[in-house]
Amino acid sequence: MVSEFSRIRIQMRRLMDDMLYQVSPRYLLDERNWTPQTDVVETPEAFLIITEIPGVKKEDIRITVKKNLVHLSGKRERIPVEKAVRYHLMEMEYGVFERTFELPITIEDEGIEAQYRDGLLLLTLPKRLAQKKTIPVVSE
Repeated sequence: MVSEFSRIRIQMRRLMDDMLYQVSPRYLLDERNWTPQTDVVETPEAFLIITEIPGVKKEDIRITVKKNLVHLSGKRERIPVEKAVRYHLMEMEYGVFERTFELPITIEDEGIEAQYRDGLLLLTLPKRLAQKKTIPVVSE
C-alpha cells in the first residue's frame, strides 16, 4: 500500500531538490537517487504496480518479491551532450532508483509477470506468495 507518509516524503524530497537547484543548478548533475512515479492497484485476483521509468534499460531493472514485499530498483543513465556549455533547464532525474512496496497480503509465487513497454513497467502480482523470487523483465 502506498502510505501517506511515503507520499509526503517524496513531495518533500522534490521540494528540497527544487530549492537546491535554485541555489546551484550543478546540483542536478550529481548522481543521486530518484523516485519514479508509481501506481499500486488492487483487483480481486492480483495487485498491479505501474511505474514510470522511461529511458531505463530492461537489463538495468531488478525486481524481487518475498511474501508481501515487492522491491524494485534500477538505474537511468544521463545522456551525454557533447559540447554543452550550460544547462538552461534540468527537470529529468537520473541515477539509481529504489522502491519497496508492502502489500496487505502475501503474493502467489506462480503467475508473477513484469512487462516493460513505452517507458512503463507493469508488474502483475497474483495474491499469495511464500518465498522470495527474482522476476525477469520482458519487453515487447
